[in-house]
Order: sequence, then structure tokens, then C-alpha cells
Amino acid sequence: MGRNASEVFQIWAEKSDSLLAGLETPSELNIPHNPSRYVDLRVTPLFDRKQRLSGRLMIFRDITDRKQVEKKLRDANDRLQSQLIEIGLLQSKLRSQAIRDPLTNLFNRRYLEETLDRELARAAREGYSVCVVMMDLDHFKKVNDTYGHEAGDHVLKALANTLAEQSRRGDFACRFGGEEFVVVMPNIGIDTAFQRAEKLRRSLNSLYVPYGGHNLTVTISMGIASYPMNGETREEVLRAADSAMYAAKKAGRDHILMYDQLEAPHTAIKT
Repeated sequence: MGRNASEVFQIWAEKSDSLLAGLETPSELNIPHNPSRYVDLRVTPLFDRKQRLSGRLMIFRDITDRKQVEKKLRDANDRLQSQLIEIGLLQSKLRSQAIRDPLTNLFNRRYLEETLDRELARAAREGYSVCVVMMDLDHFKKVNDTYGHEAGDHVLKALANTLAEQSRRGDFACRFGGEEFVVVMPNIGIDTAFQRAEKLRRSLNSLYVPYGGHNLTVTISMGIASYPMNGETREEVLRAADSAMYAAKKAGRDHILMYDQLEAPHTAIKT
């Protein structure tokens, strides 16, 4: 009180020119103090009858309480945003756990059933085929009995990694149960699906899984069925692929059979 305005404004030196200009100027200023205080300042120029600047009307309004409330609201909003992000990550993790096999990280049977239904419906609308490859590790029980279930888990993970590496964008590989796996290949012909399955079979034949000083090797039998040629529903296509796979096992294992070959078993060729 009683001090010259220009002296008071020295603490806001970088703003003093604009505050004391000839225009009406609203500003929020911080008063250095412990604790700091905030004021809303309205500066209105006063003119005499000849429109000469004769003074200024300065109205200070203490807005410290409002600024503190605003800060609390910002802090609360920041915490809320962090919690929402955390909830989103948790939901994503739970969703992943619901559709992923915990051992191999491939999709699980539940995801296969839900997604294959949608894929077949889309294929029906757009008029393309969908191939399903059902596969089963040969003599997997012998691996578990000889080396233990941990060794079997290593083999399953190695198979899953190979499946993931060789899947196209748009394919999805699933662990169907135990040592059985399914790869769904949308918009692909049966002959191309066979070629890709054969490539996968060769990759697995050359796969060595190190465990306890041993290099474990595996072979795999596969059955291939196609929508709509071998079935028009998820159940029918999976059943056809499963039948072809078990026929491949009966034919000597390490085989690939298409469902259409089941009526002519002599055409089955070990590759």
C-alpha cells in the first residue's frame, strides 16, 4: 500500500511494459511469497477529455484459492489418466490371457472357435476359400516318458515358434489341445496350403531342440481341409481336417494328407 505502481511491477519486469500499455489488459500474476499467492489483474487506461492517458485503473483480485483448486483438479485428473492407462493395460493383459495359450503364447481353442466362425462368414460373403491345417506331433508321449514333461514343453514351444515364424499376415495359429495345433489360412487354395504345410513339415524335420545335453527331434502329421469344399461350418471343416490328420498318422506318420485324398488312400505319398 502507498507504493508507486511501477515499483510494484518490478517483480514482473518482463510483463510490466504490456501491463502498463495503453490497452485494457487482463493478466494472472504470481506474487512471490511462501506460500505463493496469485492475483487476477485488470488494468484499464483512463483518459482525460482530450483523450490523453491520465492514469490507470488497476483491479487486483486474489485468486489463490481458485488456483489451488485448479491444481488439485489437474493432479486428480493426472492420477485418473494414469489409472485409466493402467486399467487399459490390465484389460489388454486379461484379454490376451483369455485367448492365448500360456505355454506357447499361440492362440487357444476358444479364440480359434470364435475367430474361425467370423472368418468363414466373411469368406461366404466375399467368395473365397479358407484352408485349415490340423497337425499333431508324432510319438510325443515318448518324448515325455523318456525326457520328462519339461522336455516336452520345450518341444511344444519350439513348434509354436516355427508356426509363428512361418504364418502369413492374416493367418492364425492355435494350440488346439495337448500336442495338437491348428493353422487357419484364409483366402488360399488347397494346393498352396499343401505347399506351405510341406515347407513347415520340412522345417520341423530339421529342428533340433536342445535339452539336458540332448538334441530332441520331432516329426509331425498334418491334415488339410478347405471351406467350402470340405465343409460349410467350423465344426465340419475342423472335423474334416482332423480326419485327414489321423489318416496321415495311420499311413505311417510324418505325412500330410488332404481330406479329398481319404477316398483314395493309395494317393497318399510320404513327402
